[in-house]
Amino acid sequence: MNRDWHDFKALYGNISGARSAFESACETLFREVYKGLPVSQVKVQQGDGGIDVFIGNLGVDPIIVIQCKFFLDTFGESQKKQIRNSFDVAVNSDDFKVKEWVLCVPCILDIKENSWWFNWRNKKTSEHKENEKFISIRNGNELIDLFKQYGLYNQVFKIEDSIKIDEIYNAVFPKKRVANLKTTNPNLVLFNNYSKKNENYYLERGVDKEFSASLEVNNIWIGIAT
Repeated sequence: MNRDWHDFKALYGNISGARSAFESACETLFREVYKGLPVSQVKVQQGDGGIDVFIGNLGVDPIIVIQCKFFLDTFGESQKKQIRNSFDVAVNSDDFKVKEWVLCVPCILDIKENSWWFNWRNKKTSEHKENEKFISIRNGNELIDLFKQYGLYNQVFKIEDSIKIDEIYNAVFPKKRVANLKTTNPNLVLFNNYSKKNENYYLERGVDKEFSASLEVNNIWIGIAT
């Protein structure tokens, strides 16, 4: 089962819920990526210093700032302004020093958006006399790959819940094999979810055709093997 960021949004009902869950998911991910280092999510409020998640000892050593922006379908001027503002607030803070600034977004940038990003990044790294590693981006595909790499994908996208529901359903409503069919066809196998012993169903196979098939109709599973 594969889910993407649109599925993620649907799991949390609306953009606000998805935004909050996205920040928590990023915190969980970077706890694994930077295992052994302090990783903390910052409570959302005005004056949060332009930080969603940080890695390191805040106010003691230079920190890695993780900025989570749940930009799913749109990456326009409004979104670019938010990125610029968040970066400026963080790097100009008097409370901490930024070692690296990482933007996490669920979207994938197109050509023009990538061009804007790299031009803006190069401008800012030059202004602050830093190298390219100072500012980076993790897009939606890269984040999903990282969740899978660190074994977090099923948890983040709630696939474990779906698997458990399927397991419970199959335990409560197992598919049963029906025996004693009134047919001479040796290749007929029939399964259904009924307990009635007096209902028989079968398919005839032409002698000149060899094939395998299965069919589910009204909770009846019919299989033919060669």
